[in-house]
Amino acid sequence: MSDMAVSTFDGVVCYDIDGIDVEPISMTDIPDILNQTGTDIILDNPQIYVSMNNPVADKGLSASVGFALTPIREGETSQALTLDDDSLVIGHDKPLNENYAFCMSPYKPDTYYTGFEDAEFCEFSTLGKVLSGTKLPESINIDVVNPNVWAQEVYGFELGKKLDRVNGSYSFYAPLALTENSVIAYKDTIDGWNDKDVDSIEISEAIINAVVTTDVPLALDIKAEPIDKYGNVIENVEVEGASVGIKAQGQPIEISIKGIIRHLDGIILTARAQSGVSDESLAPGHNITLTDIKAKVSGIYRTEL
Repeated sequence: MSDMAVSTFDGVVCYDIDGIDVEPISMTDIPDILNQTGTDIILDNPQIYVSMNNPVADKGLSASVGFALTPIREGETSQALTLDDDSLVIGHDKPLNENYAFCMSPYKPDTYYTGFEDAEFCEFSTLGKVLSGTKLPESINIDVVNPNVWAQEVYGFELGKKLDRVNGSYSFYAPLALTENSVIAYKDTIDGWNDKDVDSIEISEAIINAVVTTDVPLALDIKAEPIDKYGNVIENVEVEGASVGIKAQGQPIEISIKGIIRHLDGIILTARAQSGVSDESLAPGHNITLTDIKAKVSGIYRTEL
């Protein structure tokens, strides 16, 4: 009996797809005011757009794929964020040379990103927390989770024919519009004040005056911590800070520090923003500038005669 040549078959096909790698998201164009410890950013509606083909669409087969995003911070272990429905479905109703587009975000945006106007929306409710933490991540890993063609019936499936590769692209669109749970903390140290005269004063109250200019679309609370000539924060003092309005231009502020202060050398200024949702996104050029910083102190001057 001679060998039987089989060129097609009817039956059930299932296949696990491998070899799909996605480059990590590099954290660039981040405003400097967000790159400090104490900042906790929860984005309002970041969006990941994915476009990919289905190399078995002409066989009447659909495919399934999931995505997981993991923020990478040096010295920390982060939890992966995943789609609400675990995976999205790549259909088979388009020609082989056409891609399927998807938009993954906490809620459906009013308009889709350029080039993805026909995207299918897939809910990713935790995506807004991709930057949340004690500091911003250095990068974000994107893992393709369980890409597969699940068990489906086929008729006249050609054998011995090499299938095309899975090809695609993605865009991560994350305007820095913040939720009401976001916190921005910005610190700056101003020192070098200590000299023989200042070192001889036991200060009971210090008044810090400054002028604030900012294009940040959030209101700010500004406080100051006194530091001594050794660089240590002076404890057990009472600080009355100042509030700065949204996009304040040349706003004078006054900060009061009361308590026993010895060996004063400067202050650590902290600007903290925690407010409702901003209609305007943060941009790389946004900054906070303090000028005309002056200190007035009262207390006891001690010196040897």
